[in-house]
Amino acid sequence: MVSPGNTTLNPSDGNNLEMLAEICLKTSSSSTTIRLRISDVSKPICVKIDLNRTLDDIRKFLTENVQSLRSNAFKFMEPPSTKINREDERKKSDTKLSNSTLVVRQTA
Repeated sequence: MVSPGNTTLNPSDGNNLEMLAEICLKTSSSSTTIRLRISDVSKPICVKIDLNRTLDDIRKFLTENVQSLRSNAFKFMEPPSTKINREDERKKSDTKLSNSTLVVRQTA
């Protein structure tokens, strides 16, 4: 079992990352799933989050738990190549990201 905290996962630990995200980011029954495509992980990660969470919360979670994203800047993109502005990461439901797929692209 994976527990929240200062756990840094290897990129191959996609399933553990999904479980940890659910523990850390989903605390109520009102939730959505966002699929994240991270370059270090072979398959997309399905992150279950509360509807009141933002991309800023997901950014913090990824920075704390994925080693390659801890030391490298990254941005969120909507396929095919629409960048999500950093200020929009703090918005809630108006970003219309429920049940969406996002690409996590390293910028450095």
